[in-house]
Amino acid sequence: MATNSITELSDSNFLLKINLIGNHRKMRKDIKCWNFEMIVDSDRTCFMDFVQSVVDKYPPGYLEVAHVQHYDVLKTFPEVNSDQELLVMFDLHNKKKVVEMFIVYSDPSEPFKPINEWEFEEEEQPDNNIEPDGDNYLSNPNPLNEHVGVDEESMYLDSVPVNQSSPAMSTRSK
Repeated sequence: MATNSITELSDSNFLLKINLIGNHRKMRKDIKCWNFEMIVDSDRTCFMDFVQSVVDKYPPGYLEVAHVQHYDVLKTFPEVNSDQELLVMFDLHNKKKVVEMFIVYSDPSEPFKPINEWEFEEEEQPDNNIEPDGDNYLSNPNPLNEHVGVDEESMYLDSVPVNQSSPAMSTRSK
């Protein structure tokens, strides 16, 4: 059975990143798919229960059928139609414990067109640059003089003789 609790992690749990794709004739053109995540126990999940749990949460249109595919290491999209194929899918993704899945709702009167390619959103890798790009006008042109120590502070102070009175200080004598 499928669970959504992240607290129940074990060696047999997998994170399923599911892309739910509606019927191509009825879906909006500006929305590619609906994404959600689900954690399942590979030892306890059977194919029909898994599909039923997704269909219960995100129901298809009238008489539409759910087709399940996954993205594997060979960069193909094999279909999953049985418990055995579901176990093979879990076995292929045993190292990362993350499976990219596709559930496509389609009309049963039309032949199913499986997904052959998908534009994945690549996560940006952080650069090893310490300084972010932009705002270069604020950077120090001479980085060797970045720190001003106590000894060098005096050269930035205005030299005012000690015995000269400042306008802020008044010396009244009574």
